[in-house]
Amino acid sequence: MLSSNFALDSSVRRRLGHELIDIIDSYFESLPTRTVQLPLEQRSFEPLHDPLPETGVLHTHTDTDSLARFFRETANELIDKGFHVLLLTTSGSLNPTPTYVGVLAEALVAALNPQLATMARSQLASKIEAETVRWIGERFGWGQPFDGTLYQRR
Repeated sequence: MLSSNFALDSSVRRRLGHELIDIIDSYFESLPTRTVQLPLEQRSFEPLHDPLPETGVLHTHTDTDSLARFFRETANELIDKGFHVLLLTTSGSLNPTPTYVGVLAEALVAALNPQLATMARSQLASKIEAETVRWIGERFGWGQPFDGTLYQRR
């Protein structure tokens, strides 16, 4: 059941999680037979023009199917019209297909939302960041102590 604050109960979370894992697994299975992207004449570069909704939609426990359908429809659109770099067949790509374990790790990080603002907020994530920066520096031959931060520019 969903409450008014959109908190999903365990059975709904598990159902949606399984639905999403099935979608992702099916996608990974399909990679060897996919083209990298649609032919140019089948691509759409038109902007979306939907108006901003005035109110949100409150789902109830009977609307779990619509949430699962949302995942399937969104995934199908992203997959069918997306760009696919095949696993094990492309190297040096700036946007490679992630490893499956990487996908699961991203899901874990998204769920836990570790904050790297200070060491106190997430000790392990902060230590991993510091060690990764150190590894990068060592690869470049920096022998002296140094510091840095990882960030994703969008």
